Amino acid sequence: MIPTVGATALPAGTSVALASGEWRPIEDLAPGAILDGKAVLTAVAELSADAVTDAVIVAAGAIAPEAPSIPLVLSPLQWIAFGDRLAPAGALANGTTIQRLPAAPPQWYALAADRAATLTAEGVSLPLPGPRGFAAHFRPLAAGPELAALRASLCPPPPLPVRLMLGGQELPVVLAADRLEVSLPAADGAPVTVLRLVSPPGRPRGTLDLRRFGVAVRGVEIDGKALALDDPGFGDGFYAIERRDNAAWRWTSGDATLELPSSGSPRVLVLHLTSWHTHLEPA
Repeated sequence: MIPTVGATALPAGTSVALASGEWRPIEDLAPGAILDGKAVLTAVAELSADAVTDAVIVAAGAIAPEAPSIPLVLSPLQWIAFGDRLAPAGALANGTTIQRLPAAPPQWYALAADRAATLTAEGVSLPLPGPRGFAAHFRPLAAGPELAALRASLCPPPPLPVRLMLGGQELPVVLAADRLEVSLPAADGAPVTVLRLVSPPGRPRGTLDLRRFGVAVRGVEIDGKALALDDPGFGDGFYAIERRDNAAWRWTSGDATLELPSSGSPRVLVLHLTSWHTHLEPA
C-alpha cells in the first residue's frame, strides 16, 4: 500500500532519520530500511509529476528549536505530530515562518511501512501509517479552538496593521483575523475621546492612484453597538465611503482621526478591518 499524498509524501531531497542515526534523502531510501520510529519500509514510490500541486515551506525553527533544522517543504495536507496530536501543515501557515509556495516541487516520494509509527524529516516528527492507518493514539485536530491555539503557540502573530493612539499614549490592542479590539479608558472630563489610527501608508499595485492608503475600515463597534461609516466622528485622514455590492468601507490615509463621545465608564472598541493593506506597496 502506498500512503496518500497528505499522509507521508515528501519532496526529493528531504532528509529522513534512520534507526541507525543516519540521515538519508527520501529518494535514496529502499524497502527494508528501518526508520527512527522502528517502522520498516515496505515500499518507496515516486509520485506522478502532478500528484502534489500545492506546498508550504516551514522555516528552520518554526516548529521548535532546530525543528526543522533547515527549511522543510510539505504538502498542505501533510500531518505533523505534536505529541499525540496531529495538525495539517497548511492549517499552520502564517505567511512568515510557514508560507504557501507559488508552486510545488516537481518530484515527490511516498512511503509505506510495516507498522504505524512516526518518521523524522529534517527534525520534524511526521506520522507514518501502517497497513491499518495511523497509530491509534494519534488524534487529528479539526478546525476549532484547539487547532487555533496550537497554531498561535507556534506562529508569531502578524504585525499589527494599525496603532491606536489616545493623546500621546498607545493603547494595547488585540488582533484576531481582521478584528481589532481595544479597551478605552473612562473619560477624564473631555466631551470627546479622540483616537488616532496610525498605520504604514502604501499604494495599490498597478494603479495610477497617487493617494496614500493605510487600512480599510469596514465597521466600528462601541460596546457592541455599530457606528455608521458616515458618522461625523470619522475625521481627518479618512477617505469617503466606498461600496461594492452589499459591502462598504473607508480607507485611512495612514494617519486618521476617530472622534467618539466620551463616557465615564471604560468601553470596548472594535474595528473590523480588511486584509487589503497587505497588498499595498510602500508609499
